[in-house]
Amino acid sequence: MELPAIALDLLLPRRCLLCDEASSKQMLCAPCRADLPWLANACTRCALPLQDEAEICGRCLGKPPAFDACFAAFHYASPVDRLIGQFKNQRRLSAGKILSRLLLSILAERRARMPDVIAPVPLHWRRQIARGFNQAAFVAGYLARELNVPLVDLARRSQATPKQQQLDRKQRLRNLRDAFSITADVTGRRIALLDDVVTTGATAQALSLALKRAGAARVEVWAIARTPEPTR
Repeated sequence: MELPAIALDLLLPRRCLLCDEASSKQMLCAPCRADLPWLANACTRCALPLQDEAEICGRCLGKPPAFDACFAAFHYASPVDRLIGQFKNQRRLSAGKILSRLLLSILAERRARMPDVIAPVPLHWRRQIARGFNQAAFVAGYLARELNVPLVDLARRSQATPKQQQLDRKQRLRNLRDAFSITADVTGRRIALLDDVVTTGATAQALSLALKRAGAARVEVWAIARTPEPTR
């Protein structure tokens, strides 16, 4: 019988999750760590990768999003996309743990003030049952413990929206309209929303708008990776 990835993580000797060479307990060997696509220059509002030294991208200058800031550790590129795929699609929690640690390291450098609560972007219950877990909740829980910030489920996904991968930003925004309902008192709170990947920002926009309407004082989006500007 084939063992699941979670069991193999516990039973096998420590090996690099990317190249399978012998590694330390950090789960990535030094060469693979050196290849990680850290996101060094990005819009401070939406984390869109930028080519120049501007702090805010043109889209956010023209039409600021509902969230106040976005922080992402990486470009969504090789080899981070492989780690996210292992974590999200194969439920390999060792990949989720190293991604959480790496995100924590960049947040420690950038954040002077912690939020009041950390909240994962929710999955609809049908999708969570099908996947087996919420990857955003796993990372949010790790960060909450390490940063000593309360972890709170502030919202639920009240609509089972179609998958977003093949949709452009306008289609995603329409797809997510009224998709979230707020389930806790957020009045005056500074909230960090945790997601795995920010693509167009449509999910963050819809959820942040609902939180702001419910009285949240500030909403930040924290993510493992950010995709480049969509081409369509």
